[in-house]
Amino acid sequence: MVYSDPQEFGELTFIFSDGEGKPPNGYFSLAGHIYPAEESRRPPMVWVKETRSGSGALAKPIDWKPLKWEGKVRHYRPVPPPGYRALSDFPGSGSTIPRSDFRCIREVINGRNYVAKGLLDTETGTLGAEPRPPQAIPDDSGVLLVPGNCFWFWDESDHAGEDPGNVYVLDVPPHSVRGDDLIAPVLRNYDTVPDQQCDVTDHQVTVPCTAILDKDKTAEWIVRNSPVYTVRRKRCYTIIGSDNRKNSDADGSLKETVSWGVTKTEAESFHASVGVTVGYEVGINFEVVEAKASFQLALQLGYDRTHSVSVMKNYSRDATTTTLAHHTTAFYAETHTLDVVRKDGTHASGQNGLTFNAGKHVTTCQWPPAKQPPGPHPGHPQN
Repeated sequence: MVYSDPQEFGELTFIFSDGEGKPPNGYFSLAGHIYPAEESRRPPMVWVKETRSGSGALAKPIDWKPLKWEGKVRHYRPVPPPGYRALSDFPGSGSTIPRSDFRCIREVINGRNYVAKGLLDTETGTLGAEPRPPQAIPDDSGVLLVPGNCFWFWDESDHAGEDPGNVYVLDVPPHSVRGDDLIAPVLRNYDTVPDQQCDVTDHQVTVPCTAILDKDKTAEWIVRNSPVYTVRRKRCYTIIGSDNRKNSDADGSLKETVSWGVTKTEAESFHASVGVTVGYEVGINFEVVEAKASFQLALQLGYDRTHSVSVMKNYSRDATTTTLAHHTTAFYAETHTLDVVRKDGTHASGQNGLTFNAGKHVTTCQWPPAKQPPGPHPGHPQN
């Protein structure tokens, strides 16, 4: 049997498996179905338990409502206790998940929502519908995901089952770690102008493996080696241009054209690699159709808002400044790299991730140091 190590996310602890229809001891299913063995790109199965035993995060259904088609009971709809939500129907036959291992999830635990309203996808090609995360992700949500092979038995045209009404998906709190802040670049002599300075990883967010699209790895490999993934933001200063006037008695000037933000080509490439849409309007939006997961990470990765992230807006502007006699002057741009890393340290998003200039103006440094730090330079917006 292929099971992952346990992974804690708030009040829920997860174990993932590949092709296993029974949960490990002490774990339960929020889904009523297993993924078919012949489904080559099936995501891992999801099993959960309470992180704090007895917390009430999970509960058994208080009843099972039979759902019929052509006069026969085909599925059962779990009836949750008050304050809980069921995330899936349960098949009348054919599931290897024992009904005793099915659980409902409490809506609010310790003041935090653990479910969110989802969408119902009726275009499944079967007598039923599948839940999906909402298209508009609430700003205060975590990782919205469908925890396994969830299914609602309802097909209005064939008079099968019953309309489930509002459907829900799991809302999982990710792990966030704050690193060092970025330090302004400096020059230490006339002749050494580093290409990069002050490389830091200032934000890291860890999410369940089912929330990430990793096209290069099978479900079995993911379960064994990377049950979680880490999304990280790295920051540094990258050289734009410099002017060495150490031996000159005259002032000069420095002018460079700087490209800011994320280009369409860069965004499309990053989306193809890990299912992440990045840009000015959308922020940082993970949408993994195969795993039925969706979440926003702009705020958790240190940006000032979820949408309309100004430092991601793509444009080019000239930056100019006067360069002083007997000084070396350098222009630097703040550069961000967004990357998705497996638990073993390898890159799910390609070796270099997504890198872009993310400031609103260049930063200037001089040797010998200027008495007063220069401000933003003409040609760049000030807010």
